[in-house]
Amino acid sequence: MLAPLDSVVTRPHARTAVRMLYRWPQIQVGRFDCWPDDARWRRKNRVEEGHVIAFPGRAVEITQDGDRPTITDPHRLVFYNRHQAYRRALVSRDGDHCLFLVVSPDLLDEIARSDLARIGAVEHRPFAITTSPSRPEDYLEMQAIAAILEAGSRPDLEIQERLVRLVTHVVSRLPDRPPRRRARRAATLRAHEELVERARAILAADPYRPLALEDIARALAVSVFHLSHVFAGHTGLGLHAYRDELRLRGSLEWVLDESIRLTDVALTAGYASSSHFSDRFRRLYGVAPSRVRAAVRVSAAI
Repeated sequence: MLAPLDSVVTRPHARTAVRMLYRWPQIQVGRFDCWPDDARWRRKNRVEEGHVIAFPGRAVEITQDGDRPTITDPHRLVFYNRHQAYRRALVSRDGDHCLFLVVSPDLLDEIARSDLARIGAVEHRPFAITTSPSRPEDYLEMQAIAAILEAGSRPDLEIQERLVRLVTHVVSRLPDRPPRRRARRAATLRAHEELVERARAILAADPYRPLALEDIARALAVSVFHLSHVFAGHTGLGLHAYRDELRLRGSLEWVLDESIRLTDVALTAGYASSSHFSDRFRRLYGVAPSRVRAAVRVSAAI
């Protein structure tokens, strides 16, 4: 059985907030670990490295200057233009842990000018939105690339091609401007969005805690019908499916660690058996956890 969740994420280098795993002029790969006692929670932060795409590993509230607070979790991607100022607020007891990509303006500009994307070809502010949904396959690919790099391998051609494909897949689905709202529906939409954000915060704060629908609805002072209807309408998933995917995305860190038995990963992630875990994992990612582990092992050995 794995250690308690608050110690599973601890690594010998965990107190180093930013670690660059790979440096390439077009795309850099990094890991960010901000623990609850870090001073970054108490001050305004600013992105100076470049234009960043973050893949959150834990839930955290992010408020970028000029935007309202939003809950980011493994279901969401977060976009930062260079020099963007923001604040973070604690949601998960583990703090803020994510993988991130620093993408060159030239590459973003080239993608924008292709037929693949609608993002603005503007060097200073290429990202028009703060967050967007994160596809399971993109999240898996980011975790796999990081695992290969952290294993000490530097297969430049493979990694560079995979990184370019990943960034292209992500930015090609971004709108070139935030969606417009009809004035008469703006208040209702805002209320629904706030409800979804609060529900996501409850689920993401501890995805492994047993919760009933009535518990969440009571905490949010709404009916179970209203909560279910609004949440599914805004996320495309029911609350159970959303929480299940949070667990599966969180499990990737352990799946890619060969020192941990897959049976232990399944139990710690909240599944009754390794077969149940493997079935759910395969449905989400299209591949069994054992094959993901084997593929990363092979890539890291090249």
